[in-house]
Amino acid sequence: AAVGCAVGPWGPWSRCSSPCGVGSRARSRQVTIPPRHGGEPCPDLKQRRGCLGQHPTCGTAK
Repeated sequence: AAVGCAVGPWGPWSRCSSPCGVGSRARSRQVTIPPRHGGEPCPDLKQRRGCLGQHPTCGTAK
């Protein structure tokens, strides 16, 4: 019988990749049961989204 992919819960979002201006953050999850016999393929295991660092612009700290 076909077995569809099963994935675990999303992990926490990473810190923003940039301390200033626009960066990105990501999170991931693990496959708990790989698909077999033509079952449903796995969904995305990574998500990425934009974020702003602590300072809106870079290089203008006073």
